[in-house]
Amino acid sequence: MAIYDGGPAFPTESTIGEPGKPGISARDYFAAHVQADDRLVKCVRAMDDTALEIFALHPTVEREERITEVDLEALALTNWLALPSEVAKVARRLELEARAIARVRFMQADAMLVERERTK
Repeated sequence: MAIYDGGPAFPTESTIGEPGKPGISARDYFAAHVQADDRLVKCVRAMDDTALEIFALHPTVEREERITEVDLEALALTNWLALPSEVAKVARRLELEARAIARVRFMQADAMLVERERTK
């Protein structure tokens, strides 16, 4: 399923109708302008390692009340205890946080696009 991107954020005569040259999409623009200290970003940073990894890397896994029923072994999660050093653990955590924050920002951008269409 194609993701609705809202079209070009700053369309011009020269970019309209030119395949491959639309510029940044409205979705990308909205995602880039979500506040870094946003409540959802703070929630991502507060997640434990397992929840963060599920959210960041497995977007199709159901995450509601039944999160404890997810087969964690089937998800091939990071073995945090086997990472060679604290530096490796921090690096892995930062990588997962970056992915999760990007996911949250695009979730917010998608909500902005839906609201924009609803209020037209």
